Amino acid sequence: MMILLNSRSCFVLLAAFSFFSLRLCFGEDRITFSTPIKDSESKTLLCKKGIFRFGFFTPVNSTGRLRYVGIWYDKIPVQTVVWVANKDSPINDTSGVVSISADGNLVVTDGRNRPLWSTNVTVPVAPNDTWVQLMENGNLRLQDNRNNGEIIWESFNHPYSSMLPRMRLGINHRTGENTGLTSWRGYADPSTGNYTVTLVAFPFPELLIRKNSATQWRSGPWNGQVFIGLPDMDSLLNIDGFNLNNDNQGTVLLTFANDSFMYHFNLDPNGAIYQRDWSTSMNDWRVGVRFPSTDCDEYNRCGPYGSCNYREDPQCKCIKGFVPRNDTEWSVGNWISGCVRRASLRCERVRNGSSGGKEDWFLKVQKMKVPVNVQPSLANAQACPKVCLDNCSCTAYAYDQGIGCMLWSGNLVDMQSFLGSGIDLYIRLSHSELKAHSKLAIMITAPVLGVVLIAAVCVLLACRKLKKRQEPQKDRSVEQLLKRMEELNSGDEPASNQVKLEELPLFEFQVLATATDDFSLRSKLGQGGFGPVYKVWTLWNEGEAASLADPNIYDESFVKEITNCVQIGLLCVQEVANDRPNVSTVIWMLTTENMNLPEPKQPAFITRRGASEAESSDQSSQKVSINDVSLTSVTGR
Repeated sequence: MMILLNSRSCFVLLAAFSFFSLRLCFGEDRITFSTPIKDSESKTLLCKKGIFRFGFFTPVNSTGRLRYVGIWYDKIPVQTVVWVANKDSPINDTSGVVSISADGNLVVTDGRNRPLWSTNVTVPVAPNDTWVQLMENGNLRLQDNRNNGEIIWESFNHPYSSMLPRMRLGINHRTGENTGLTSWRGYADPSTGNYTVTLVAFPFPELLIRKNSATQWRSGPWNGQVFIGLPDMDSLLNIDGFNLNNDNQGTVLLTFANDSFMYHFNLDPNGAIYQRDWSTSMNDWRVGVRFPSTDCDEYNRCGPYGSCNYREDPQCKCIKGFVPRNDTEWSVGNWISGCVRRASLRCERVRNGSSGGKEDWFLKVQKMKVPVNVQPSLANAQACPKVCLDNCSCTAYAYDQGIGCMLWSGNLVDMQSFLGSGIDLYIRLSHSELKAHSKLAIMITAPVLGVVLIAAVCVLLACRKLKKRQEPQKDRSVEQLLKRMEELNSGDEPASNQVKLEELPLFEFQVLATATDDFSLRSKLGQGGFGPVYKVWTLWNEGEAASLADPNIYDESFVKEITNCVQIGLLCVQEVANDRPNVSTVIWMLTTENMNLPEPKQPAFITRRGASEAESSDQSSQKVSINDVSLTSVTGR
């Protein structure tokens, strides 16, 4: 049997089939006027790649059965909600509906058809002209059919607690919007919390975490690549894909892209922002960078002119040239009142009627988180110090290649000392502090040199005593060699300055070989211009560092001090420069009691010869030296 259809019937049939196909294609990731989502039917939207789902949910561990509308990660065992619509207007049953309203907006209503949330778009559109789609990146879009799917609203422009790849945070000067993150009130309560993350313009873009309206943490200024107030250069916003666009007219937008959508930043209910990516091996979220990460990240922890270092105890100290404003508070760990100048600046002295005296100077403080309220200057690196010095209100300056000259006036607030990254900050001080600074250096250097001299004398006396005890028979060739070396050493020097080589300790080659286990690399600590040096790294690992002390001066009551000295010595020869303390830190370590020193790593082997250490080890059984004596001459560099 044949059925004949006219052209009109064919068109109607084709249109009906097309509409049915459209419902099949778009039914899972779209909402239209005729296809709302009803909580009672457990309907949801699922993006095409199956990463994100949109619909009704109840927070895990919630004590109630309140229903919210949001977007979450699908197909993972950990409920992870990244966006909530009716966060402050939950529904207490399953009567809720998400639909397209008569004015074309997306709305959430309860069982009595009361509107609880809306996209609130003011552009007049008909309900049949709009539809909503959940995109594969987690963005929910309200689109207009009349203008080729023009986007008239999207959730990425209204983020909540999470920042997903391709999302934007910042200030739009044209629209007046300031897009940021807001925390949940609790881990099981999606209602609006107390903490926000916003990007502020200041003179330079900067990220802030605020509790209500009070600043809790700041990132430092953006220099074109990173926020310079972050403690590590591989930390937040130095990750590949981050970018900040600044039109210098009030619009500043921070974006980031990532190949994986299983990756995001989240602001938790306690005010910490952290990066998470999904680990298939752990079957859970892996937390990366987190801010604030230490107590020193707390805004203005040490008060004006105070600097925070979480590795030290106490964490806060006054910048040189400043003293605590309140000694009583400072001594009990209440640092918020900060520090004050010990000596007034020249401009202040002139205002008070004195002659002013010598010009102020700048104290260089390295690897710092720069203070808040920076002021830009067009001066280059060479002119920046003078610009600050010529301005009586300028209290500090710094220079960064990406930002340029930065100036500060008034109190310096929210400073922190970093280990690896940071900026060199130059703080203005009175000329009288320069003298005090020089005297302090002399006072510190003199005792240190005295300690070194005393230690050298003790070692020399111990070696001489050991030499007399063993009474070795000198080889005649050795005596001749010593005499010849002494003649070469004397030159035109006066007799009082000539080195008496015969008074130095003499060790036979066999003794040195035995002491170093045939010059084994296991005993080797380092290498200098006169060859390798051997020590007992092994003794440190075995907890026997105190046995390094001369038995003639050893006392059990000084075991802790001896061990600390060995530990400091090992820290000074670490392979990585950042692991080695500077001179001021070493002095502080030597003069501070009851401090926790970092554990040293195995010291570096510094090769200064042509042959590799491996080759030297292989040839150790074929000692190439046929000398019976080893000589070392100590000369100034």
